[in-house]
Amino acid sequence: MRKLNFEKVFHWYMGFMSMVFCFAPKLIAILLAVFAVLIGIGYVKKQLTFAFHRPNGWLALLYVAYLIGILFTNHPDIAAGYAENKLSFLVFPLLFSFKPNFQLRTHELLIGLVIGTSVASLLGIWNGIQLYQAGNSFLASFTTSFISPIHHPSYFAMLLLIAAVGSIWAFRDMAKWFNSAWLIPYCIFAFIMFTLCMSLAGIVFLFILLTCFILRWIYLRFGKLRFYIVLVLSPLVFFATLSNLPGINTDFQNTKRAVVTYVKDPVQFIQSKNGTISGNEARLVMWTVSVQEIAKHPFGVGTGNVDECLTKSLENYGLNALAEKQYNPHNQFFQTTLEIGILGLLLLLFFLFSALKVAWKTKNKLLLLVIVTLIFNSLFESMLQRQTGIVFYSFWICFLILVSSTKNQTNRS
Repeated sequence: MRKLNFEKVFHWYMGFMSMVFCFAPKLIAILLAVFAVLIGIGYVKKQLTFAFHRPNGWLALLYVAYLIGILFTNHPDIAAGYAENKLSFLVFPLLFSFKPNFQLRTHELLIGLVIGTSVASLLGIWNGIQLYQAGNSFLASFTTSFISPIHHPSYFAMLLLIAAVGSIWAFRDMAKWFNSAWLIPYCIFAFIMFTLCMSLAGIVFLFILLTCFILRWIYLRFGKLRFYIVLVLSPLVFFATLSNLPGINTDFQNTKRAVVTYVKDPVQFIQSKNGTISGNEARLVMWTVSVQEIAKHPFGVGTGNVDECLTKSLENYGLNALAEKQYNPHNQFFQTTLEIGILGLLLLLFFLFSALKVAWKTKNKLLLLVIVTLIFNSLFESMLQRQTGIVFYSFWICFLILVSSTKNQTNRS
């Protein structure tokens, strides 16, 4: 019997973790335990050596900041749950600080993500079929959280986007297993699912990403003049598209009206929202009260105290109906600052920008894409409050930083 190759086992287990997380995220604890054993075996067999990576250190320190914040909590049960949920901030930086003596690939990871998002999508479609048969309308059955019952639709849209774009790049680089026979159908399917998630932030990000690709192509092929013409016209195309895109146009128009009203008189806007309120109107309210509370508590209110703090603030405005929903700030930077203070925000920013520096320096496009999706979506969602965001981004960013380090090692040798 042929001896197992540690390199192959390592790569395929990364792909397996990426796949299973998409449709069975509750298994992550078991997967992590097995991964820790695999790291131990690799270290004993001298296939891995410990190597510190600065972004991993910032992420681990961010977890420590949350632990310190527990000392100031009014809700030990909530704080303990946060500490458990955010354990990935410590575990993944530690496990991915063991650098292999072979060059890492991202192919298996992407294959796992493609299969995982496909399975999760099929489960979402099956959920929609059951709802539709029960008498619900198509939109109420096959969009938003109904088509994405496992992950929040904004998060799932990013998983689909990273899987599709990453696979296209792998195909362009002529990577093994990536061919047009399955890639084209998957990309079409992923785009349909992405659209059905109806994430306005996701649609905006996709438009920006496509615009960047097109502008780069125009600049390289047609020169500066046409580049600047398209650059000027792109915002007009963007607003025209959102205004006429089915399923998104209503949300876009409501958001535009809400922003205009808010800018005219923020206080009046907030006080008038005690009845029915849309998701993006709620964001404007939550952002405002979050900033006000941050100004009062620059060192944070303590781990697990954000809901209580924002609830009181909303009640002071007479927004009792909104307070009962216990919304988070819907912005990760506000969320982190309010909870663990300016120091926590700095640690988060240090992590993100040091990881960006690695991506730029090593020309790791996939790492750059993953980090940019996190930064952009963190403007509209508390991306690192749900398990999807915590586990997915910790796992992918730490792994891709490790990929960059082995690539550098190979280039130097």
